[in-house]
Amino acid sequence: MSADTEMERKICDFLRRNGKSKALVISKEFGLDKRTVNKHLYSLERSNQLFKSEELPPIWDLVENMNKLKLTPEPKQKSQTTTETTGEKDVEDLLKSGALKAYEIAKNLGQSRQTINRQLYSMEVKGKVKKCSKSKLWTFNDEWSDDSFSQE
Repeated sequence: MSADTEMERKICDFLRRNGKSKALVISKEFGLDKRTVNKHLYSLERSNQLFKSEELPPIWDLVENMNKLKLTPEPKQKSQTTTETTGEKDVEDLLKSGALKAYEIAKNLGQSRQTINRQLYSMEVKGKVKKCSKSKLWTFNDEWSDDSFSQE
């Protein structure tokens, strides 16, 4: 058994004993740096042995525990897309009323500025919003409409 396989087995055993956990807690348990533990966690996720929560930092758990909760990975991915679309819709609605700074949007939606910035830059790439480099104000791109662009 390779060292990587052995460590991944130990991580799975740890999660079986202790339940879901963050990478930092697991790294402290084994006296390893978080980067090494993350490498193993993502490898286990790719092999469908672990899953992670959507929050940051992610909370890791065994797939066998997810099955006990009657969840499957597909609906989770769909809900993320739905949440993303809903988040974009909320931001669009706010910006249609006028230009705002990222922190103002975050405050109005009750979300962190980092989350809103991620959303805004994603929307900017899609052409839905524009940012004024001088004033740092975000505006809704009036040229954007669902009829004129096809969405993936």
